[in-house]
Amino acid sequence: MLRLLFRLSLLIFALAAAMIALAPLAAPRPVDATPAWTAYGFAACELPCWAGITVGETPFADTVALTAASVPALTSHTIAGSPVFLWGTADPYYFSGLVYLGETTVGRVELSLKLPADYLIARFGLPACVLSGPDVNQAGHLSAIYWGGADWVAAAFVNGSANGLFGPAATIYAFSVFRGNMSPCPKTTAPWRGAAAWWRYTAWIEEQAD
Repeated sequence: MLRLLFRLSLLIFALAAAMIALAPLAAPRPVDATPAWTAYGFAACELPCWAGITVGETPFADTVALTAASVPALTSHTIAGSPVFLWGTADPYYFSGLVYLGETTVGRVELSLKLPADYLIARFGLPACVLSGPDVNQAGHLSAIYWGGADWVAAAFVNGSANGLFGPAATIYAFSVFRGNMSPCPKTTAPWRGAAAWWRYTAWIEEQAD
């Protein structure tokens, strides 16, 4: 009897811990801006705008001036037509970025940096689509979450193993915004179904392909 009660207590404790950990994913929550959020240019305007740049609207010719004014962590540009390369080498806000031309306006922004996932969830809302599967370029797991509007898509690539659980403390290592639409989610992704281990999303994606 005591052994049974002990096991039940452990189960209840584990379920309670999981509910507490995943509560922030039940709905978007306020997240105060931090020095990193500002340093990387996210405080300059509301997402999906970044550093004063909105894909499909901002003239590509304004890229250098806008990023210089809006990204405190930026230390240099490399300008050779398209893309414009961005570099941030000031400790601790290391990052790099690419801004691509789309006809005459900015067509795509790609950033390599580190931010908690809940920063983006707080501003975009819960993800619309999830990518999860083997990374063909590396011996690891590729995990990404997507949001979208009428004519834009935002993608955040997340550090995580196949057996890991996606949570608000997960670290984003790359972020991009581009023209497009992800409604409905492509079959290479799965619709957001709440917090789950990445391998579950891999299985849901495979089920769609059958």
